[in-house]
Amino acid sequence: PEDGASFPVRVFLMKDEVTVGLDSTGESLHKRGYRKLTSKAPIEETLAAALIMLTPWRKDRIFVDPFCGSGTFPIEAAMIAANMAPGMNRSFLSEDWKQVIPRKCWYEAMDEAQELVDDTVQVDIQGYDIDGDIIKAARANAELAGVGHMIHFQQRPVGQLSHPKKYGFLVTNPPYGERIEEKKNLPALYTQLGERFAALDSWSAFLITSYEDVEKYMGRKADRNRKIYNGMMKTYYYQFLGPKVRKNISDLDGWQPLQPQLFWLGPGQAAVQEAGWKYVPDGRKVCRPAEKTGARRQESRPAEKTGVERQESQPAEKTGVRRQRKCRQKAQKRL
Repeated sequence: PEDGASFPVRVFLMKDEVTVGLDSTGESLHKRGYRKLTSKAPIEETLAAALIMLTPWRKDRIFVDPFCGSGTFPIEAAMIAANMAPGMNRSFLSEDWKQVIPRKCWYEAMDEAQELVDDTVQVDIQGYDIDGDIIKAARANAELAGVGHMIHFQQRPVGQLSHPKKYGFLVTNPPYGERIEEKKNLPALYTQLGERFAALDSWSAFLITSYEDVEKYMGRKADRNRKIYNGMMKTYYYQFLGPKVRKNISDLDGWQPLQPQLFWLGPGQAAVQEAGWKYVPDGRKVCRPAEKTGARRQESRPAEKTGVERQESQPAEKTGVRRQRKCRQKAQKRL
């Protein structure tokens, strides 16, 4: 019998093109290794992570999934917040290819990834579901992923969705209603979700679903809508954006006194003008230079190119020659 490492060859056909590749992964990359228990129609881990990254959410903002199922969205959000590499909880087929990739390389890569993890970061990540058994499965999956202590799971129907704080994010994969008997319940479900979302103060909502009447029952038009395929199913990523955050500058760490200027608090956030302050996170300046803003733009222009001085800067001998040349041209035209 054959022994040793396995080197599977994959062949893909696309019209008149054939692609032959060596499978170095084993199980598909979207399988992170933590989801042992799943709910009905769970979203792929890679797609969930990508959808979170399409939002302005950051680890210091509230994250809630009211239809969390097996916990994929909250777990991926916690892993992003903790700077956790997505492949840390699984193995790869090429780990056995010792003659190709020394085991030392794998150990060094794992050590490097582990050093970058910060699972002590303070976050507010919550997952709700009406099914108590699936909430238990979500907790077990979060423990396997190493982020169980970062997420609060609770059995709660969408009708009880609430939060006292502002500027949170709803990121969720609500029921699609693929069966006829389930589709009858969708108008009431999305109406209830829209009402609870409207009751939240200054929140944003991001929904992936194949249901096309979401805007009708949510009670407002989506600010953005992306067409995304969830497996072979065409879905839509509805984005209902809340107001932009305006932070109290005096309460933030990392602010340094400087000259008055215009600056931004971060990507996707409001431009704010504040005298005497700018934000320098991790030593990187995210401010617009003062000379390019407002009235200073005109002041920064070189004096010789502005106003009357532009004419004075031209040499006298050149202006005289040009005047004579124009006179000759006019005389020739008259003749």
